[in-house]
Amino acid sequence: MKKIMLLLLIFSIPMIGQHKVAGKIKLLNERRTKFVPFSPLVKSQGNVPTVIDDIAKGATIAQLDLQLVKQIVSAAPEAIELSIPYENEVVVTQLYRVELLASGFHADTESQVNTDYRPGVYYRGIEKGDENSLASFSFFEDEMSGIISSSDKGNVVTGHVKGERNKTSYVVYADTSLTIQNNFGCATSLSDNNRNLRLNATESVTDTNHCATVYFEIDNDIFLANGSSQQATGNWLTSIFNNTQTLYENDGITVSLKSFMVWTVPDPYSSAEASDYVVAFGTRYFFQDFDGDVGQLLGIDPGDLGGVAFIEGLCQNSQGLNVSYVDIDDLSFLSVPLYSWSVHAVTHELGHLFGSPHTHDCAWNGNNTPIDGCFTNEGACAPGPIPAQGGTIMSYCHLQGVGVNFANGFGPQPSQRIQNFINNASCLGTTCAAVSCHNYITSVSRESMSPESVHFSWADETSGPWQYSIQPYNMTASDWQDVSVPSAMLEGLSPNTYYTFKVRNMCPDNGATAEQVLFATDADWCAGQVFTGPNGTTGFYGLNQHVIRTIAPTNPNSRIKAQFSSFFLETGFDFFTVYDGDSTDAPVIGQFTGTSIPGPFVSTADNGALTFEFTSDDQVNSLGWVANISCESTLGTDENSFSGLVYYPNPTTSQLTVSASESMENITVYNALGQVLLQQKVSATQAMVDLSPFSTGVYLLKVSGSGKSSNFNIVKQ
Repeated sequence: MKKIMLLLLIFSIPMIGQHKVAGKIKLLNERRTKFVPFSPLVKSQGNVPTVIDDIAKGATIAQLDLQLVKQIVSAAPEAIELSIPYENEVVVTQLYRVELLASGFHADTESQVNTDYRPGVYYRGIEKGDENSLASFSFFEDEMSGIISSSDKGNVVTGHVKGERNKTSYVVYADTSLTIQNNFGCATSLSDNNRNLRLNATESVTDTNHCATVYFEIDNDIFLANGSSQQATGNWLTSIFNNTQTLYENDGITVSLKSFMVWTVPDPYSSAEASDYVVAFGTRYFFQDFDGDVGQLLGIDPGDLGGVAFIEGLCQNSQGLNVSYVDIDDLSFLSVPLYSWSVHAVTHELGHLFGSPHTHDCAWNGNNTPIDGCFTNEGACAPGPIPAQGGTIMSYCHLQGVGVNFANGFGPQPSQRIQNFINNASCLGTTCAAVSCHNYITSVSRESMSPESVHFSWADETSGPWQYSIQPYNMTASDWQDVSVPSAMLEGLSPNTYYTFKVRNMCPDNGATAEQVLFATDADWCAGQVFTGPNGTTGFYGLNQHVIRTIAPTNPNSRIKAQFSSFFLETGFDFFTVYDGDSTDAPVIGQFTGTSIPGPFVSTADNGALTFEFTSDDQVNSLGWVANISCESTLGTDENSFSGLVYYPNPTTSQLTVSASESMENITVYNALGQVLLQQKVSATQAMVDLSPFSTGVYLLKVSGSGKSSNFNIVKQ
């Protein structure tokens, strides 16, 4: 018969543990390991915005150097020395690269297994010179986040300013400076047999010899809060888990992330009670296990539902007890990232599943008394003391003003109890066999392309081997092809079709993340084609998308014309740029956003091509564009052109001199859209054309007379 105890928890959050991580840093220093220095954040000058200062007093505002972050992700050094501006100092950390993911890791949605989630690069370590501190940082292609914890600073959080549309605005603050209350609440349940087993456990160990893997299920509200992006949602989750794994590792406890699933459609969970969520979650997998030793449901739900877990739920999957639930408050505020709250909540609830009660439970010290008195006792015993140095992960000491300092970790007794329980768990393996293979590919280049084929090559720090795949846009990768040379010729493609090409280092369990390129095949444009974004004529374009397409005439003496019939971009944040030529180095015709239909556009380049570049940000998407592509004949031909035609200077700022060996009758100036801007009568072999009234750009001039004509481009500066 089970006895259920519902316990209220309201905490503020932080992070850190004893000395395992510091010991690793010490060993690296003894081996003279090079810690590659990085300073990706530059402190901003001026006052802290009110929307931030109202929540986090004394916060530091900084700008992120995106190129340095990309360099960290690309190079993934074994060890780095990371400098973070904080208040009036620069906090220097020493960090080593870690693997969060268990063997066979996969990221899923409710409708697709093993999606194309790209993990980041993850580090942990200490504040340089402080062996009692702890730090965890996560890096992705264009973002970073982390927490540094120490006895003197508390938990210092680094993250992107929420609500900012640019990717470079960051805030650094101590979570003890927050002016808002964390209303997280915790409930636990346990059986009498489990409780007696816990209290009688006396074995003393310093490390676990088993590894527990974790499955996370993420509700639709969290997916929406992360811009409806599975990649962004996965980045948010793995950043949290990096900190969680750090806290466990620092206390000699091995955990690893086995899988996660994101609800990209409305999820089936709804209730006013946290206990209903965990029961529904456990029931959902009662007959079909999730992929992990324990599972945790994460959601954004009304009413500050907090969290709930079954104490010693590990290995009780047949009873549906190896589960927990956390109501996430991190994503509720628009300015300050509060994910240290989520780190604490996730780590705390997993701690229950791994065998630990609260530190104010009458279950400690060998005599059934509490470790601390930070909350009303759970059981019949005298209250414990209030720890002056702050509480531990399983405590409620934030309610007493001393806080929960991650640098304190779980504390000796809770960590030992978790170690004992995991080591005695018959359902666990001895290792998580974490994926240790890194992506060493530094760049991917498209060498050539036709309507039905494409040739890619790539640069790599290693000599291979590799695997590659190709599939139509927004479809799951199918078969991966092995290759020992850094190139691939892909044939049998469809014209004017978007594809995703992926290439990765060949690794055990196929664990390396893949470099990927979104591209579209060529077509017979002069036969008439429809030009759209990757989403086609239906649906929405993707977040964080970057598309470049060069469209060139397939007939001689022709030029491309693009006539748009539909145009819907997020105003002011997603942009469509048109270039007069065959690359983005060509002159810009214009840049467009919003819903006004641009153009039409007619190439004036010698090769008759137009290049289009589209970029979207990470928050809102729209329908994209539809354009009809056709070809027009060029204005002049070699057979009837003027002989001895000379024009100078080019570029020009105002006056242009045009001369020919025979008399000219008319000079006409066209813009990039093919519109006539100036018609000038001439009866001479030399004339001056005044371009000063026109804005900077590329113009086409046509010279005619005696049944002959010739045209040329002029750049107005």
